Amino acid sequence: MVPSWLFGIALRLMLLVAVALTACTPHPPASVPSQLKHRLGTYIVVSPGHVNTGRYRFDYPQTWQLVKQSAANAEQLHLILIAANGSKVSLLEVDSAGAETDRIIPLAAGSFVQVTIDPTEDNDAVFAEQVEQLVDSIRS
Repeated sequence: MVPSWLFGIALRLMLLVAVALTACTPHPPASVPSQLKHRLGTYIVVSPGHVNTGRYRFDYPQTWQLVKQSAANAEQLHLILIAANGSKVSLLEVDSAGAETDRIIPLAAGSFVQVTIDPTEDNDAVFAEQVEQLVDSIRS
């Protein structure tokens, strides 16, 4: 017959060994969940009156609204600027010089920004001047 005090010590030793063995067991490395593997594409930085797309930047009137038209992971960024009078200016990254009616601004080799101007019926001189300032401010 085993004395009870010896049984208690043996039980505690077995528990200590079990805890030690569990702590020493190698764990597989953590994996990144699939929803965190999805990249959102290029970030653009928008501050009042200024946009930096990472590939080009420009200044625009602070009273205008900026709308991003392209999908988050799109190869070519498409932005629309809406003036206070409802007129629109579209900026689209393209690989080649396109329509002759649009302005094409070269960035890097083989990369351009196509500027399309869509004025409202009551197009005014202020809008035309603001568009010229915007186009002149586009730079890589």
